[in-house]
Amino acid sequence: KNKTTMHCIASKIGSGLRRYSTSAKPVIVVQGGAGQLGRQVVDKFSVKGWTVISIDLVQNDKATKSFVLGSDSVADAKDIVGQLSELKPDVVVSVAGGWAGGSINEVEVFNAVNSMWNMNVTSAVMASHIASNCMKEGGLLVLTGASAALGPTSGMIGYGLAKVATHHLVKSVADSGLPKDSSALAILPATIDTQANRDAMPTADRSTWTPIDAIVDVRIIKKEDIQHKDEKRAKERGQIYFSFSY
Repeated sequence: KNKTTMHCIASKIGSGLRRYSTSAKPVIVVQGGAGQLGRQVVDKFSVKGWTVISIDLVQNDKATKSFVLGSDSVADAKDIVGQLSELKPDVVVSVAGGWAGGSINEVEVFNAVNSMWNMNVTSAVMASHIASNCMKEGGLLVLTGASAALGPTSGMIGYGLAKVATHHLVKSVADSGLPKDSSALAILPATIDTQANRDAMPTADRSTWTPIDAIVDVRIIKKEDIQHKDEKRAKERGQIYFSFSY
């Protein structure tokens, strides 16, 4: 039975992603591999000797292989699954997405909802579809949620809807749809400190934002160790990390 955990807190114990790899040269698929966070994930795993597959709107030349998405998600999915089915990735990670504000009384909220759905949910569905069809047994799927979406998001309706949908997706695919003995996890960071977010919120207090390096560089503890005592602390802290190193 697949297991799901919505909260992963940083720690120096556990064996990190190495425990999901059984091959001499493990394989990771990075949805959003050409973005600011995605590039750091690609770089980190490349240095560690993994085969790294990037999927994004533009190419990442540092990845082992880079898929450039078009305007047809169905065609893209068929092409990617067809090429990765023999490779059997150990890990599939989605760090693609974006942010937009907008309250329900603003007419622009409709544009924000459509934009956030395409940027956040469609990319998460693509990563989940790839994991379902290509990932090896005992693999790991990681989607990016948001701690803000654990409660009301009145000032960013579209973003909140998209992230709640992502939380639902990770629970759904963990319940059924992944290869045998695989896991689905969600990271729930606070606002990630990217240049795009700085540009969108120039006057915001960045002291509470999640640094990119914190997501990329810290370790995770094993899933079974964080389901109880750390859950309350994780919710209160708001900055919930999943490690991309070991």
